[in-house]
Amino acid sequence: MGKSAQVVDLSSVKKYRGKGKIVIGEGNCHIGNLAPVSSADDSLGIYLMAGRFVVKSDAETATIHASLIATTCFSDNSQSSSSAEGGIEFAGKNVNILGNLIVDNLFEMRDMPDGGHLKIVHDPALYFPEYPVRVSVGQTRSLLAVDYNAQ
Repeated sequence: MGKSAQVVDLSSVKKYRGKGKIVIGEGNCHIGNLAPVSSADDSLGIYLMAGRFVVKSDAETATIHASLIATTCFSDNSQSSSSAEGGIEFAGKNVNILGNLIVDNLFEMRDMPDGGHLKIVHDPALYFPEYPVRVSVGQTRSLLAVDYNAQ
């Protein structure tokens, strides 16, 4: 994770309203059951630039309605240990995500219960939004998609 042991604890937040992004430069994010007030109008993205999501929930299964991103960029482009990579720690919980999940390492299902699950259901609004303009630029792929209904 780096020098900082900071934690952003969102585990007590159960509902959110509006369209928002939370960007955390360094540190982990505790997250539990999280849902929009209005699934038609509200959306949330949480981006950890150097950290991991840690599931904290009183329930056996945590249900999260959000886009979760945990990636780490190493300035020297070095190979690091998997403990330094962005990911998700299950803390003995099953997880359902309505949205998407982007992490550096999903091979290590840290602390997933025996017989447990990670279920990701992609929100159709991610692919068919009201104003469908998407841009993705990367080293291996690039995409520009614009699809307006002309009248």
